[in-house]
Amino acid sequence: MITPNGRALLIGAGVLFVAGLLVAAWPFIAVAVALAVAVGLARVVFGSRGELTFTRVLDRERVTRGEPAIAMLTIRNKTQRRIPSSQAVEPCGQESITVPIPALAGGVGRTLRYQIPSDRRCVMPVGPLRVERSDPFELVKFQRSVGDATILYVHPRRHALRRLPSTLLRSLDGPTSDRAPRGSVVFHAIREYVAGDDQRHIHWRSSARTGELKVRQFVDTSKPDVTVVLDVARSRHSFESFEEAIEVVASLMVATTDAGFPTHLVTSNGSEFTPSGPHPSQFLLDHLAGLEMSDTATLDKTLETLRKGGNTLCVVTRDLSLHEAALVAARRGAFHSILIALVDPDGNGSVEQIPAGVRVVRAPSAAGIIGEWNVSIR
Repeated sequence: MITPNGRALLIGAGVLFVAGLLVAAWPFIAVAVALAVAVGLARVVFGSRGELTFTRVLDRERVTRGEPAIAMLTIRNKTQRRIPSSQAVEPCGQESITVPIPALAGGVGRTLRYQIPSDRRCVMPVGPLRVERSDPFELVKFQRSVGDATILYVHPRRHALRRLPSTLLRSLDGPTSDRAPRGSVVFHAIREYVAGDDQRHIHWRSSARTGELKVRQFVDTSKPDVTVVLDVARSRHSFESFEEAIEVVASLMVATTDAGFPTHLVTSNGSEFTPSGPHPSQFLLDHLAGLEMSDTATLDKTLETLRKGGNTLCVVTRDLSLHEAALVAARRGAFHSILIALVDPDGNGSVEQIPAGVRVVRAPSAAGIIGEWNVSIR
C-alpha cells in the first residue's frame, strides 16, 4: 500500500516529468523517473509476503485478573538474505500492542515474548496478529494478518472461603426437614455436549433436531444446594463495587462447587446459570469473566420470581431498599439459611432494615466480605 508520503512523491514526480517535457529540461525528467523508481523499488523490496513465517501462542488461555498473560511470537527468515526490521500489532480487545520485530539474517529465527493486558476481568479476543512493514522513508506500507484470534479468559480474583454455612455441612447426613428434596440423581436439563461427558447421556433426538450434540444433565438432589442472587443493575453499582461483587460470587460459588454442592447463579437481569460439565468451576469462572452490568436489571423482580427454594440463599449487592429487604425475608420459608453480602467500596450502600433471621455481611471489598464470612458464618 502506498502511503501519503509515497503518493506525494509520485505526484511530485508527475509534475516534474510534465514540466520537463514542456520546457525540455531533461534533468527534471531524470529526477521524476528516479522518484517513481524509488517508490517502485520500495514496493518490490518491502512487499514480499513469504519471506518470514510467524507463529504466535499464548502461554495459557485462562488467567486470574492481575496475573501475567504471556504471548510468544516465533519468527523465522526463510530466505538467505537479511530482512529489515518491521513490527507486529496484536489486537487485544479494545487495545492493541505493538511488538517491534528486529532485522533477521538469512535462515535465522527468533522468539519474542510480550505481555497481554490482564488487569481487567473480561473475555478478550486476542489477534489475529497483524504484521506491518515499511521502508525507511515510509513511501509504502504492507500489512499481513497472521493466524486466528484466540480467546483469553481473565477470571475474577477469588478469596479463600474457609467456612461453609453449617446448614450445608449438616445436610450431608441427609434431609433435615420436609422442605429437603427427595430422591437422589434426577434429570435436570438438556445442554450442549462438553468433552468428557458420559456418552450414555447423549440425547439423540435433541441432537438430531439442532445439529449439535446434546446431553441430559443430572443432579444429585440429596446434596444441599446454594442459590446466589447477584445484583447487576448499572444504576446501583460503581465499576469498583461491581468487580468486588463478582469476586464475592466467584469465591463463594467456586468453594461450594468444589465441595460438590449444586450451585445456581441468578442475576437481576433474569438470567440463570448452573455450573456443569467435567470442569464446573472453570465453566463458572469463564461465565463470570464475561458478566456485565445491565441497564434493565431489577433486583426486586428477581426476588419476587425466584422459582424455587433450597438449602442456602445468598444475595450479593451494594445496598437493599426496604421493599427488597422484605422480599428477601419472604424467602425464609423456602431456604434453610439466607445471607446478604453488601459490597460497598465508598460507604454509600446500606440495608434500610435487616430482616429477622437473615445474616448480613458488609465490607468495602470482596476480601473484606470473605474475611467477615470466615469469622461469622457457622
